[in-house]
Amino acid sequence: PQLDHSDRRRRESSLASDSHEGTRRHTINMSHPLRNTWKVHKFGGTSVASAALLRRASSIVSAQLSASDDDPGRRACVVVSAMGGRPKATDLLLGAVSAAADRDADGAEECLAAVYEKHRCCLEDPELAELLPEGRAASLLAGVARDLNDVRDVLRTVGIMMWKSERVSALVAGYGELWNAA
Repeated sequence: PQLDHSDRRRRESSLASDSHEGTRRHTINMSHPLRNTWKVHKFGGTSVASAALLRRASSIVSAQLSASDDDPGRRACVVVSAMGGRPKATDLLLGAVSAAADRDADGAEECLAAVYEKHRCCLEDPELAELLPEGRAASLLAGVARDLNDVRDVLRTVGIMMWKSERVSALVAGYGELWNAA
């Protein structure tokens, strides 16, 4: 079937934002005559900055999914940013790129070590351990360590070339979001 622009304008869309107890989330409801209904939850870095906040985000999504059990056509999508807090994972990763471009290998390594420690503390926190199957936290942390080795390879190239590009910065910073989504 052909879809004209008037059908597209009739699409239902609502955006709700709520902020409480340090958690901010955005929920978008979208439906279209040719698609099932989607519930999209977007959690920014501040909302996923610690094990307790990740647990809270999980509770919000679980409650929404339970509430929609009577609607078999409803689909859910969860989008998370890299871990916020002090320091933010993205800032650390971008700091590593800048340090590498300045040929400051020690500074780059300090940033990467801080990123690893931030994720280690979160994954080993009992608040989060209750949500994960046995061995999952260790597996996730091992994945972060492997990825950080890949980032180190990229940073070596940045250091040799003494050049940081937006693409390299985006690639390295993107790991923070991937780790939080895992």
